Amino acid sequence: MQLQFEYTEKIVAAEKYFDISRAEIVRVLSDTRECELTCDFPLAGITESGPDTVLLRLNISCTHRTLVESWTISLKMHKIRIDGIDFQAVYYDRDKKRHRGWHRNRWNSADEEANKHEPLNGFDDINSIEEFVIRSLKVMKVTLNSQDHGSTRLWDD
Repeated sequence: MQLQFEYTEKIVAAEKYFDISRAEIVRVLSDTRECELTCDFPLAGITESGPDTVLLRLNISCTHRTLVESWTISLKMHKIRIDGIDFQAVYYDRDKKRHRGWHRNRWNSADEEANKHEPLNGFDDINSIEEFVIRSLKVMKVTLNSQDHGSTRLWDD
C-alpha cells in the first residue's frame, strides 16, 4: 500500500467537515447538476508523521433532476475515490451476490480504490435531490456549515 493511502480507512470512518450549507449544495445541484467541494482534512490523531492535512474532494452529481439512478456522491483523496454512494441496475457484493439499487462504494486497500459494493438500506424511498444529499452525507459522516449564505446567484432570471 502506498504511503499516501495508509490512513484512508481512518479518514472514511472519521467525521469530515465542508464549509458549505446543505441549502447551498442543493442550489448548486439545481443549477448545474454537479457540485465539487474541497476541505483540508486534519490528520492530527490519525497519522504521527507526514503532512498535517490532506485535501479531500466531495463530488456530487445529479445529472437528471428526477432519475435517481443518475445520482452519485463520492469522496476523493489524491483524485481517487475512497468512499461513495450510488445506484446501479446490477452490481455484485463482496460475496459475489447479484444486487440492484443503492450501494456504498467501500475502500479496498488491496486495489487502493473504493470498489467494494455494499448494499445500502434506507435509500429506496428517496425521491428528491435534497433527501439524497441529506442521507448520503449522514452515512458518509460528512458535516456541513449550518449557516446558509444565501443564493449563489446575483439576480433572478
